[in-house]
Amino acid sequence: MYSEARMKRRRRPSVELKTATRYNNVRKQLNVSLLAAVAVFFFVFQINLVSSELTEFSDISSGILVDGNDRGIVSAFGDFNADKHTDIFLLTDGGREVKLLLAGKSEEPYTSRILIEANASNLTDTIITSIVPADFDGDVHMDVLLCRQKENDRSGNVFIEIYWGNGYTVNQGNPYVLTETLKDQPLVMDANADMVSDLFGENSDGKRKFWFGSSQRILKMVDFPKNNTQTTFDPLKKPQSSAFVDLNYDFCADLCVVSVKNGKTQLEYWYYLDDGFQLNKTLDVPDAVKVSGQATFVNVDGDDEMDLLLPFCEDTECHNSGIYVYSEEQWHNLSVDFAQAQWRYVLPENADKLVKPPITLRAGDYNLDGYPDLLTVLTNQNHTQRVFLLKNVAFTQDNFTRTFSIDYKASFTQPTGSAFLAAFFDIDEDGVLDVFITSRQTDSKTKLQTFKNKFLEDAYFLKVMVVSGLCGEDCNVAPYGTNQPGPVVQFKTTRFSGEFQIGFATQLSQSAHYSLQLPYTVFGLGQSPNYIDNLKVGIAYYPKEKCETREWTSVIPNSRLIIIPHPMDDPLQWSNRLFVTPSRLVLLTGAALLGTCAFITAVVAILHWRERAEDKREKLQEAHKFHFDAM
Repeated sequence: MYSEARMKRRRRPSVELKTATRYNNVRKQLNVSLLAAVAVFFFVFQINLVSSELTEFSDISSGILVDGNDRGIVSAFGDFNADKHTDIFLLTDGGREVKLLLAGKSEEPYTSRILIEANASNLTDTIITSIVPADFDGDVHMDVLLCRQKENDRSGNVFIEIYWGNGYTVNQGNPYVLTETLKDQPLVMDANADMVSDLFGENSDGKRKFWFGSSQRILKMVDFPKNNTQTTFDPLKKPQSSAFVDLNYDFCADLCVVSVKNGKTQLEYWYYLDDGFQLNKTLDVPDAVKVSGQATFVNVDGDDEMDLLLPFCEDTECHNSGIYVYSEEQWHNLSVDFAQAQWRYVLPENADKLVKPPITLRAGDYNLDGYPDLLTVLTNQNHTQRVFLLKNVAFTQDNFTRTFSIDYKASFTQPTGSAFLAAFFDIDEDGVLDVFITSRQTDSKTKLQTFKNKFLEDAYFLKVMVVSGLCGEDCNVAPYGTNQPGPVVQFKTTRFSGEFQIGFATQLSQSAHYSLQLPYTVFGLGQSPNYIDNLKVGIAYYPKEKCETREWTSVIPNSRLIIIPHPMDDPLQWSNRLFVTPSRLVLLTGAALLGTCAFITAVVAILHWRERAEDKREKLQEAHKFHFDAM
């Protein structure tokens, strides 16, 4: 007994030392493997997070515009059949017919049908000059407003028709015709804050008027403005670019009226107050402006204020083009380089034989960096018309922080034919803005081209659409099929770098002369995967004569939100429907995480197998040792 106990005491230190040494070796190997796995994971994450901006636009027209759907002029956007996919309104047959392109699932071809036939109107010898989808009778179905002019007198008065919709089609047989004719195309807005679309413009006598939509399907003419003793105003500028936009940041849309005084363009700021619209101030454009285009309202520098962009020419032939921005009570020249004046804006009379679009800057954040970019049509000395992308970049001149740089290498700058219209559009409803271009071909026919934004940089977005508050969750009619002008949307969050970020926009602020605004707002969040700290939505509500607002916190990035402000007078009951789109970074990060977990699992399994093999080897050695006690 003594001998056996002594032998065990002699063997124990050796066995314990081997076990401890083996344990330390395994722990070191496991630590090294874990560090390697973590390094691989963060390397993959960092590569995707700080990747350089890679953007390509590829022509996918042949894949989604089939059966002749590439013939026509893009005139408006809207979810006509309320299926949460934005449809496209085309002007066809030389301005006599309206075709509807219905969107389906991602990358599926658009299906089409004739929405308004060429012989549907009783206004003979006229052609359609504008299409505006909206709800003019409050039934939460999208109606279609058409502006018509005499075919042989494009400078004459404008006739207004409204085709009432039912969610599938419109009543072609009996359209509503406005009794009065207008001097120019009207602005579609919600003038009396009842969520039913109205009109603003000048009648044939040159007097400013509102036309209020109603459930009786009659537009009532009302003097502008309410309770104002002034009877005469300066005439509205033609082509008209007035806007229904929040100018004083109270989350109620105001009215910016673009007028002319002594031959010079001016902008009147009418604030929405308790008793209607009241004139606050009038802005004169800078003296250098000889020709001005459409005013565009967008948050250029990423602060909490709306800026006014004004494309201009320094001479009547537009040989020298530029962009002014009105911000913080002063004008700033953004000094945009138009390639040493080789390229310039296209004057309306030179744009196209059918469509005479004014000089327009269409805004959209194509690279999701948080700063809106622009699309416009330019021409050169050879009268070649092309669409160009103007990137929002840093700027240090004229006391302003941003300007625009023209990308002369974008793939869509070489379309077939002569381009005269361009617009941003989210084809796949994935938050990345693509481009539609309408051009005139050598055979005098129009052609529509679709360019998919192959944006390779991982950035996040927030897509918000505010629909009519006339219908809630318990309504039999889906509330998506309305284009609601005037809701104000703001978000606040923190960038990945720690900087504060703000986005501010007014939905569908303009409608005349092919403004081609989208029925939703896409905010770029940059490479920030953080939750959005605050989202605030505001509408005007006339019975209470105030702005109603609702805030949501901790909103998921890469979200598509549909806000339903019902009931309008009780924001706490407003609802939002959220749809999340996983980004490439999320998918790659998930794959990297799964790969890291698999790697760690394999390392643990191998070490476990080695441990068992070592134990088995030691047991065999113990079994073969010579026991002196057996002698």
